[in-house]
Amino acid sequence: MSANRLGIGLSALALLVLATGCGHAGAPAPAGPPRVGGGGAPSSQPGVVSIVMEPIQVVAHTRNGTREYEIFDAAGLFEAAGEALGQKRWDEAIAAYDRMLREFPDSRYVIPALYNAGLAHEAKRDWVHAVARFRAVADQAPVAKDQIDALFHLGACFSEAENWAASAEVFGRVLARADLPPVDRVEAIARRGFAQFKQRDFGASERTLREAIALYRKADTEQRLDNDFFLAMAHYYLAEIPHEQFRGQPIRLPEKQLERDLERKAQLLLTAQGRYIAAINVRNPHWAAASGYQVGALYREFYDAVVGAPIPHDDLRRRAKTAGVTYQEVLKAYNDGVRQYMRPVLENAIRIHEKTLAMAERVGVRNEWVDRATQDLDSLKLILAGKEPMPAPGAAPPRAPTPAPKAAPPPASQPRHKLKRDYYPRVTL
Repeated sequence: MSANRLGIGLSALALLVLATGCGHAGAPAPAGPPRVGGGGAPSSQPGVVSIVMEPIQVVAHTRNGTREYEIFDAAGLFEAAGEALGQKRWDEAIAAYDRMLREFPDSRYVIPALYNAGLAHEAKRDWVHAVARFRAVADQAPVAKDQIDALFHLGACFSEAENWAASAEVFGRVLARADLPPVDRVEAIARRGFAQFKQRDFGASERTLREAIALYRKADTEQRLDNDFFLAMAHYYLAEIPHEQFRGQPIRLPEKQLERDLERKAQLLLTAQGRYIAAINVRNPHWAAASGYQVGALYREFYDAVVGAPIPHDDLRRRAKTAGVTYQEVLKAYNDGVRQYMRPVLENAIRIHEKTLAMAERVGVRNEWVDRATQDLDSLKLILAGKEPMPAPGAAPPRAPTPAPKAAPPPASQPRHKLKRDYYPRVTL
């Protein structure tokens, strides 16, 4: 197959329309700038209107000795790509958007095509190419809202790719703008605080997350904010800071040090618990379920840490010698005593998971945190019944995962033909 490309730029041709009627010249077109894509523009000659149209391409193919012609324009490619995007045919949508960008680099559809191609790459979790598309929109879009939307997606894609430093930098760039609506500013601050948390810069993260909460409370008194997702998220990660510190707090010998370490671990548990409860009180179903799960996980982790703490062998040997019994008898009594002493902690974890599941059922939420609470509840009941192995003394406590705010959800099933992004949410539950 051979092909010859014939470029026909109709925008370079002036189509002259003579306005006449009833035997006399019609009134001249009103003054004003020309409209792109077929609008009328004033001419230097009275009664003459210039119509500027989008360019088209004609491609001639020779197939089996027969000449065939393909005629297309930017609008047609954009519409075809939008239909593929709406039907979640990501690769087809990307190919159509890329062809439009390649064939019509000066079209008015360039920014929307870059943006929607970014959405398709995002849906495929192809963060490298999504980042490239959204960065281009952020740098080139003439409209402030398009720049802002692209920056939010850009920061979220860096977050999904676990490039926390780049994500924090992008949201810092967003926050430097003076034209950011309050709800968007809260989101940008919360996402930046999350990126700082993932970098383990806990001091900066706490300051940033508290700023998000304070801004939301202030803005909500001035104009009702209808999205509490990022308020709850800020509270959640504010709780995750002491939770991480709780996990990292060691329990060490000798006995005096062990007592200090346990006291510090208990204080961190209570701090984290109080902050998770504040997140629950926002009443966002997603973050309430996550926070409820983490409170239960705190108590399970505390139990595992204490049961798995270093054993004071020297002290136990002295006790065995004084009591005239074997060391193994004293060791068994010590381990049994620790587990019995910590039994109320497990019972508390069970009650919390049960309340979390009841809340989730009441509000109709089902997510990964509800599933984990269900699994942990079953495990805790087995431990109390003596049917599941206990953590071995000295074993490291298990680390509970934390939820991450995700990038924008994949496009909905309906075709998207709008040029702007006002129909498209930035977050997903």
